Amino acid sequence: MHDALLNRTLRFTIVGIISTLCLAALILSYQALLDGIWGNFTTAASKIAWGLGTAIAGLILIKYRTDLIDT
Repeated sequence: MHDALLNRTLRFTIVGIISTLCLAALILSYQALLDGIWGNFTTAASKIAWGLGTAIAGLILIKYRTDLIDT
């Protein structure tokens, strides 16, 4: 019982972290797109860099999600 609860909790935590990172990447990318349209290129470049970083972190977690949890 405790192993199943721990396993589900870890899976929920990993999925939550992945979802949060991907949502942050989407929000930053759309904000960067709008900043680029409005002419704020320095802010847009900064947000693109942060969005790319969070997207890469999310992709790495997605790739290794099965290795993060011992079943």
